[in-house]
Amino acid sequence: MKMKKTWITKGGIEIKYKDLEYSHLQNIIKYIEKIAVQGFTVRAGGGSSPDDFWVDEYEIFGKDVKELFDYAGIKKELEKRKGGI
Repeated sequence: MKMKKTWITKGGIEIKYKDLEYSHLQNIIKYIEKIAVQGFTVRAGGGSSPDDFWVDEYEIFGKDVKELFDYAGIKKELEKRKGGI
């Protein structure tokens, strides 16, 4: 499955990697590296009625955080632009 190459801001705006400013890409990389060390809480839930609702919560670190946030894809976009700056 091909991953959608977009970043969603904390305000909920979806931006394609190619449309992000260079400085924004740098800040995203720093953010992902920081939370890869600190940990990130993943929450998931579902159900179709009050009797079968469920919620799961767990912490991820390191490479799991980097995979979730497509660190490699963002880093690739940043590297692609380095020659043009």
